[in-house]
Formats: sequence, C-alpha cells, structure tokens
Amino acid sequence: MSKDTHFLIGIDIGTTGSRSILFDLRGQPLSSSYMEYPVETPYPGWAEQDPNQWWKATLSNLKKVVDKAKVDPQKIAVISVTGHQPSPVFLDREGNPLCKSLLWMDRRTFPQCKLLRETIGEDELYGKTGLRIDPIYSLSKIMWVRENLPQVFRQTYKILQPKDFIVFRFTGKIFTDYASASATQLLDVQKLEWSPQLLKIAGLSLDKLPPLTLSTSIAGGLLGQVASQVGLTEGTPVVVGAGDTTVSAVGTGVVRAGYTCVNIGTSSDVITCVNKPILDPEKRIGYYPHAVPGKYVTIAGANTSGISLRWFRDEFCILEKESAHTLDIDPYDLMNLEAQKSKPGCEGLIFLPYLLGERSPVFDPLARGCFFGLTLRHQKSDFIRSIMEGIGYSIKHRIDAEEEIGIQVSSIIIAGGAAKSAFWRQIVADITGKKVRLLAVSEATCLGAAILGAVGVQIYPTAEDMCDKVVPIVEEREPIPDNHLLYQGLFNIYKTLYSNNKRLFEEIHRVIS
Repeated sequence: MSKDTHFLIGIDIGTTGSRSILFDLRGQPLSSSYMEYPVETPYPGWAEQDPNQWWKATLSNLKKVVDKAKVDPQKIAVISVTGHQPSPVFLDREGNPLCKSLLWMDRRTFPQCKLLRETIGEDELYGKTGLRIDPIYSLSKIMWVRENLPQVFRQTYKILQPKDFIVFRFTGKIFTDYASASATQLLDVQKLEWSPQLLKIAGLSLDKLPPLTLSTSIAGGLLGQVASQVGLTEGTPVVVGAGDTTVSAVGTGVVRAGYTCVNIGTSSDVITCVNKPILDPEKRIGYYPHAVPGKYVTIAGANTSGISLRWFRDEFCILEKESAHTLDIDPYDLMNLEAQKSKPGCEGLIFLPYLLGERSPVFDPLARGCFFGLTLRHQKSDFIRSIMEGIGYSIKHRIDAEEEIGIQVSSIIIAGGAAKSAFWRQIVADITGKKVRLLAVSEATCLGAAILGAVGVQIYPTAEDMCDKVVPIVEEREPIPDNHLLYQGLFNIYKTLYSNNKRLFEEIHRVIS
C-alpha cells in the first residue's frame, strides 16, 4: 500500500438510514453524511425495504463525504461496508432485486419457525448454528419467500445481505464473510461452511449463496461507472466487510475476550468477545464467529430500541421536529432536554419496548409494547424518559442472562445513537449497575468498518493493533447508588409485565388475524 494513501471510508447500511464517514488513519472522522429512508410495515409484524433505497443513499452519501472533505480521491486507501442483517436480498441474474428485502425485524415467518421446530428442532438447530429458532434469521425468511412468492424464489440467482448487495454494486463481485453467513442461520458454525442439511430445509442449492471469505478480504476494485458518480478513483479497493453487530464490536474495541459493548441503534445488541463458543441452555444468548479471526462474539439482541424513540418522535413530537428545523439542530436534542424534566423512574411509568415482537431474552414474535402505570400526572417528558429507561431495562435483562451462563460483565462500552446523550448514558449505568464507558468516536459501526478495511489493505496488521491506537475511552460513568436501588425494584416489575401479558399478546394476535 502506497504511503500516499491516508484515508479510509466506512459505510453503514442501517435499518432507518445509511451513513458514510471518511476517516484518517488515526480513526478521526473528517466528513460524514447520513440519509434516512423508511421502514415499510404494510401488515402487523411485517418490516421491509427496497434495496435500491440503500444504493441511492449510499451513492448520495459517498459523494457528499468526498466533496466535504476535499481530499484527493487517489489518497483514499479503501472502502469498507457494513449493514443491518439478516435481511435477505433476492437478486436475479442481472443483479436486480426481485422483491423487497424482509428486514431482520420482520416477524411474519412465525409459521415457518413452527415448522422448523417440528422438523429439525430447537436443540439441534441451536447446536449447529449457535442461534435459536426465530423469525429474525434468513432461514425462515427464505422459506416464507419460497412458499408465498414462488416466482421470486424460482428466479433468484443469489441471496445476499445488505452490505454484500452494496459491495456487489461497487465491484460486480459476490462474497460474504463468515459472521454474516452465520446470521443467516444456514452456516454450520462449527465447520464454518454452508450446511447441506439446512440448505435442504430451505429448498436452496449451494450456488444461490455467496462464496465465504474473511471480512478483511478484498472483494474487488470500485467500478468505473460508480467511481465517476461519487468522485472516487476507479479500482479503489473494497473489502468484503461484515454485519453491523460484529463490526460495531470492532469499532468499540471489543476484539479481546471479556470486552462487552452495547450498541443502541434502531435495535440494540449486547455483544461480548469470547475465545470459544459459549452455549446457553435456555438459548437466550446466540453467538457468531467474530469479524476478528479466531474469536467469537456472544449476542443478545433486541428488536426495537432506538426506533422506539424515533416512533415517538414522528408520532408525538411534531412541535420538537418543527422547532429543531427552525433552530437547525437535531430534534432528539430537544427530546433529550424534555426527558430531563422527568424524575428517575418516571413516577412509575414503565415502557415495554416490544414494538415488533422481541428477541433476547424472551424470543416472542407476538410480544407487544406498552406503557404501564399511566396516571393523569404523567407528561410528555415522562413518556420520553420512560422509553429511554425501558431500553435500559432491556439491556439489563440481557446482561443478566449473559452473567447467568458465566460471562462476566464488569463494565460496558456504549455506542450508537444513544451514546451521544450523556443523560441516556447515565440512565444505562444506573439501571444496569455497571460502569458505562464512552468512546471518542460515536459512530463505532462506521469506524469498525474502516478498521477492517485498513487491515484488508495492510495498513495495520490486525484489528487488535489498530483498535489499540484509534479507539480511546474518553468518559466513564458510575451508577448513582440511589437511582440504581430505585431501578432494581422497577426492573422486577418490568420483567413481570411480559410474563403477565404473554397470553394477552397471543390473544390480540388471534383476534386481529
């Protein structure tokens, strides 16, 4: 790699928007661009997107970050892409999407999951893939498309994940990494190869899936027609990358055993780096191969974290959005100030953040969200804070599950959109009882992608080496003892809310279906 190349581009294809950031070799962001796009929910439990929206946003963001940074395009060493998953993209032979992508949060595949339990069974599938049966994974989504969109299934040439789709559009090459493959629930995680047994269940031939390689492998060079649209140089290396879960772990420095991060974006994940697979007898915790070779990550994910706050913003904070537009600030900053008017515990108002079913630790596609404990005293500030606290309770619920199977969590590194709020960081510390650490770079997912890119073009020898140099901790927050004591009691009520209402969630589903 020439010494004249000094810059890295990390791209995150998020669920609610795409972000591109241009970094220097110290991991400092020089320019960034973000574009939102909608999540379509045509029926209860459904969530889908047109992959072409990701591509349009990616091109727009790339051009903006290059123009804003005013750097020589020839000095950009590498482009690296990450993205939400598992959200399968069904492509025809010309590389065009045949239908909308069924997003990871889509819960429509409940019948296919029931069939999996009756055929292969929970224990065998968890042992083979490290993942329990749940609608989030591509296996049940592919089965749904086969049964409900047979023409799409017949015409499918390849099934990719969002970041692999973007890499394909960049380079014309098709690959995926081991961690992303694991998230499909079609990978034998012990052998690190596509499982013939699971392919048969899905009705797939091996040639419909991408070849497997390391996340730091170079997929190819940027195509000329793409380079000319965004102001980059033809042939700029593009690495294969990995999914947002493992890449956010890299971007937060969770590359050695015992490190834990909580990434709060649209969804949220509690991620811990381990040296070997750790199985949970209750199957609440899953695991993937890490984007870092030779390591694994345990994962406890929740479906609707940051997007719960976005939902409230869009539906009930119209004034804040209008004021933010006038003041040229983020509406979340105004919501954050509003939430600070509410006391810890919101005078008993508790939010259950299950707006699209839930994954860990309850794994219930029929679960629903609710505000509990509402009185005439409650104001908008209480609702906003209760959403923040509800997500904090969800994080504690998952950390408790990790610790029950022997994973020690002494502190957590917080990343994602919530990391920008000092107020929210303190809420997480107070609820979990853990020290919360903040990184210098808030967009850890884009940074993690850039780190994998730098390793791919051999600027740094390993991800661990680069993380030691570019992922500094800039703040530590300790739990406030009185708040933690209060939250302990409310957390017990939070857990009971789900167990007491599980039957009612099932009844609602039956009635409206």
